[in-house]
Amino acid sequence: MFPNNVTSYMDIYTFSYIMASAPSPGPPPSPRPRILSKDEVSALENEVIRLETIIASQSVNGLFRSKALKNANITSEDCYDFLKTARDAIKNEPVTFQDSISARNALNSGWEKIDEAIEMAGSWYKFQYIYAVPAFVIMVAYFSFIIVGAIRFANIQIFGLLPSAVLIAGSAGALLRWIWSVIYYLQDRQFVKNWITPLALAPFLGALLGLGVYAAYYFVSAGAGRPPQAFDITSFLLSLIAGYGWRETVSLLTKFTKATIGSILTKS
Repeated sequence: MFPNNVTSYMDIYTFSYIMASAPSPGPPPSPRPRILSKDEVSALENEVIRLETIIASQSVNGLFRSKALKNANITSEDCYDFLKTARDAIKNEPVTFQDSISARNALNSGWEKIDEAIEMAGSWYKFQYIYAVPAFVIMVAYFSFIIVGAIRFANIQIFGLLPSAVLIAGSAGALLRWIWSVIYYLQDRQFVKNWITPLALAPFLGALLGLGVYAAYYFVSAGAGRPPQAFDITSFLLSLIAGYGWRETVSLLTKFTKATIGSILTKS
């Protein structure tokens, strides 16, 4: 069939010639690859950093030195190789969706490898570093001492001025900070065995800081003519916060020392 306006053999010949000489449409253009947004790339980079931190933490705990992993010939380099592959996949700009698939596959393999290594390390390893049972035993023991101290020794006065309750409040604050830290890092398998000693010393540091902050509060109040008559809620909160925020308290005391004693020494 030809178009209706083709009425003669000449028209038929002309039409056929035109159709034969017309360029072929060719294959359809290939779709452009989808480009990842900055947030999507950042999410992949953060996951690489997170997995790297977990591998490093477990390496410090001696995971890859365990007999089971040595026999299986599993090393930390096996895990880090997957991280390198993931980083290489997203290092060039722009990062395409296909690049993200390569990075995701490498990350999934890295997660599987570290999970396999932890499972092969055995129950005793997980008991110490994945569940951190010794750390929680220490914290429960300290809390028991704090509760007993709060019941039996809270009314004792130190030097006749400072109630021993400030020591208890400071210790409780520091221990609370450590419990939160341990739980936060433990849920992501980033607990490190080196934290046991700081954990054991934290309540003592909190007690001293609570005592120091309360002493400052007492003498400032006394200088203003309103010395605290008893260990009130303000004293408790100051001591508790001083222990809980022991890093910030130490930093504040350092600045205060530089501003007072440092200036005195400079003038002398």
